Amino acid sequence: MKIFVANTGRSGSRYMAHMFAELTDIPAYCESTPYCLGQTMKEMNNDYPDISETTRMVLAEKVKRIKEDSKNDNYFESNNMFIKTFVWAVMEYFGNVYCIYLHRNPWEQFLSHADRNWKFGQDWFLKSHWKMNIQRVEPELTYYENMIWNWYEVRARFYHWKDKFVKTYDFDFQRIEDLEEYYRLFEHFGIEYKKVDKLPEVPKTDHNEPDPVKESSANTLGFIRQNQDKKSVEWAFMSDEQIIKENIRRGKVERQ
Repeated sequence: MKIFVANTGRSGSRYMAHMFAELTDIPAYCESTPYCLGQTMKEMNNDYPDISETTRMVLAEKVKRIKEDSKNDNYFESNNMFIKTFVWAVMEYFGNVYCIYLHRNPWEQFLSHADRNWKFGQDWFLKSHWKMNIQRVEPELTYYENMIWNWYEVRARFYHWKDKFVKTYDFDFQRIEDLEEYYRLFEHFGIEYKKVDKLPEVPKTDHNEPDPVKESSANTLGFIRQNQDKKSVEWAFMSDEQIIKENIRRGKVERQ
């Protein structure tokens, strides 16, 4: 089975990948390159299936990585770009796709995203006016308005694809540290797993803590008010094509 997670980001996806790695024999990744962000996401959500050769190359590489990293045909990835970008490629090439809808209170998710702001880059966010959106909005929303809209669009996309997945599971962020909830998930999907006496220790970094709404919320809101009209840059991160070429140059395949 190929298991992916429909989520907005900042909702426990890295933590979930760690739990899969610790409790099952399924190869588990939060994000594996190519991430399918930025220009790849833009083309897939505006032009699919009439996409550029570059984007076709990126998607082919993504499918190749999934095949290579599967063990006994099993694979897990919690990359939030799945439901935003490469779901089309996955559904075209694989017939045994399972999906977890991992969702967080939209206000907490918004604050967690806004607290980071990612240099006001759009790389990981759908844009509300793109043609393939289920809940398309025009004219284009502001950076922070768009951030809120993404929560609803991701939810709509999960339900749009739900009947096409072999099985699905609704996972609330509030249960991200609940061992019994993982056991229920594994049993629902028919996954062999080991029971443990306590939660596996997760390396604490800024990226994988299942953080509650931070005490800095007031400061975050102040920051938003000061910058709500600031124009964001389109892409702040290295493109998928650049990442692939850099990995080839360095003889390295980056996986997380």
